[in-house]
Amino acid sequence: MAERTRARRGAAPPQSRIAEYTAAMGALRGQILVAIAFGLFVALLLAVTPLYVFQIFERVLTSRSVPTLVMLMLLAGGAMIVLAVLDWVRQAVLLRAGAALEARLTGPILEMLFDGAARAPVPGLRHATADAETVRRFVGSRAMVHLTDAPWVAVLLGLILLFNLWVFLLATGVALVMVVLALLPRAVTRRRARDGQALAIEAETRLEERLGHAQTIAAMGMGPRVQQAWRAMHDRRVRLDSSTGNSVAVFGAAAAMVHRIGVVGVLALAAWLYTDDLLSSPAVITVALLAERAFAALERLTRAQDAMLRVNGARRRLRELFERGEPARDRMPLPAPRGAVSLQQAMVAPPGARLAALKGVSLSLEPGDSLGVIGPSGSGKSVLARTLVGLWAPFQGTVRLDGNDLRNWSPEQLGEHVGYLSQEVDLMEGTVAEVIARLGPVDADAVIDAARRARVHETILRLPNGYDTAIGAGGHILPAGLRQRVALARALYGSPALVVLDEPNAFLDSDGEQALTEALKGLGEAGCTVVLITQKPALLAAVESVLVLRDGQVEMMGPRQAILSRFARPGPGGGGQLPPPGNGAGGAP
Repeated sequence: MAERTRARRGAAPPQSRIAEYTAAMGALRGQILVAIAFGLFVALLLAVTPLYVFQIFERVLTSRSVPTLVMLMLLAGGAMIVLAVLDWVRQAVLLRAGAALEARLTGPILEMLFDGAARAPVPGLRHATADAETVRRFVGSRAMVHLTDAPWVAVLLGLILLFNLWVFLLATGVALVMVVLALLPRAVTRRRARDGQALAIEAETRLEERLGHAQTIAAMGMGPRVQQAWRAMHDRRVRLDSSTGNSVAVFGAAAAMVHRIGVVGVLALAAWLYTDDLLSSPAVITVALLAERAFAALERLTRAQDAMLRVNGARRRLRELFERGEPARDRMPLPAPRGAVSLQQAMVAPPGARLAALKGVSLSLEPGDSLGVIGPSGSGKSVLARTLVGLWAPFQGTVRLDGNDLRNWSPEQLGEHVGYLSQEVDLMEGTVAEVIARLGPVDADAVIDAARRARVHETILRLPNGYDTAIGAGGHILPAGLRQRVALARALYGSPALVVLDEPNAFLDSDGEQALTEALKGLGEAGCTVVLITQKPALLAAVESVLVLRDGQVEMMGPRQAILSRFARPGPGGGGQLPPPGNGAGGAP
């Protein structure tokens, strides 16, 4: 993620990223003003046809002058060509403005999406990119063009005033009624539109989440219930959308009716004035055409309200996202760490939780040290792992790598020197080599070195295409144990100074566990600092120290043999094993 400074020297640091959003929207407003300026000339050129009709009646039909007709025809035709060019240029300005806005917003949106998802997944958050696309599409649409036309309806009405005051007043009254009809849909349907959009996002998120569990749902016969629940939510959304659409359609139909009746009224008034010799016959046709142009522009504005409701919802959600986003800041590049890790009275709570999961945890590891973490379920072991790699920051106390607070490391630089294997083996789509290389440029030597250190090189070679084997979304092509071993190789890619492994043997068979033990010993010999979270005592043979967590606190920590000797008891096979939770040592995390 790009790190940018948003605080001026001497000013208080910003508390959100809203300044980026307002700057992007400010740049968009500048481009819209340019399009509105083009709209003035478009409005003037739209008046060419009525004025052309007026001149035909006034000059050509009375004088029967062919040269005058030709001249008027050439002028009107040239004006139409200029009108087409101006309309194209205006559309191009808006299309470019929309693309620039999306490009400017997408970077911060992706940063906030990944930052937020890494800490605590927020349902519907990923829809923000679709919201940015919605705004872009609207800005470049004909609906936006009609909006830029609307301010210049006054120009067409002003031309009517040049012919007659009474016709102008009637046309202005009709235009005001149509303006009201254009504004009412937003006020009347705002809440329904917002609720419908929220339900649409929720339904899409729910469906995506359920599809991720499709195998379990199918195997346990839960499909009909899941589908019924989703359809109920979808049907509520459809009813809200239909209600909103019907309301907008009513106002659109009313605007069309006022438009047609207004033209009829203007034409009738102009004809009546003609009978009193207050208006010429060419002027009757001209004012009717000018009124029709003005009313048509306002009717299009009303018809665009449905699209405006959607884009207003997208803008609101984007603004809320930027208001919640934590501001990025510049971080000076730090020297490559050697792997010294320390926690000082760290108090950590999972995002959104009120109670701390780690309560004043302190520990210190020198480069090359290895630590095994055990404890009962819910003792905070996985929270400790996420804290050590910088995913969750303590609200009290500090976490340091080589003496530097983790918050002072840029995520990119920190990630280069940290290997992390979570409980959930999350492999991304790609080839084995691409996944091990962390989706960056594939350095074949570094990829093979990581695989060898993870003791999985020979296994990968037996795959159909070796390192070029595509593993599919989530790595589903691979068996669970091999997925975990490939994830371990990814964690070891680039020879990180600190490796944190959370239950790295959850899916391994005996051969896999033996390879993992050898890999852990190799890391210690290479001087890598290792933190291993496990529930199997056999793996602890590869670490030097053991930490026992209970209720988020350090119950004890010391050399492996000294700690395990206090809890070991004969197992079924004669070996030692840890007692269940409540007897002083760890069960399943």
